[in-house]
Amino acid sequence: MSSKVSAVMPTLDSILEELLELMGNLHANIPKTFKPGLDRPTIVDAFQSIDFDPPEELITLYQWRNGLDDSLALKLEMEHEILPGSYFLSLEDAIAQHASNETWREAGEPLWESFRILSDHSNGGYSVAGKASGGKVIERCLHEPWAVAFASISTLFQLSAECYKKDVYHVDDMFLEADWDLFESLEQKFKVG
Repeated sequence: MSSKVSAVMPTLDSILEELLELMGNLHANIPKTFKPGLDRPTIVDAFQSIDFDPPEELITLYQWRNGLDDSLALKLEMEHEILPGSYFLSLEDAIAQHASNETWREAGEPLWESFRILSDHSNGGYSVAGKASGGKVIERCLHEPWAVAFASISTLFQLSAECYKKDVYHVDDMFLEADWDLFESLEQKFKVG
């Protein structure tokens, strides 16, 4: 049997609900740091405002939750991490960042035609390609070329759930800390290539 993820994958909805439960098992405040999900018309209108045709999984993701609630995370003294060092952007924040990248998109680089969903608090993180490009997930690196990292949002969030199952994270003085070596070994099972 291959060391890659099985071809039979649970639905994104079930992966997201399992992830929320696993986060809560680690610390009760982690699931509370998400903003509530948005309704489909609001999400579709937001993407139309930036002329981005989202894959269905991207709509499902923002229906589930709408990113990190920064003010609540500060109050609770806890943030969630989807992958080590990567935080889920609200649709509003991601739309604003997407709009600010117009100069880069005009350069014609195909990977710039993606929508950032996870941020590392710099210009790195993970973006999702549009529907026409199959909704692949692109790893955005500051000092390396951008590349397709995951076949889908489901695969990325399945890795996230696996990180919580396999104790990649622990809470240290109200902060999430990650075992990067363990994360990198798990990541290889989910990444494209």
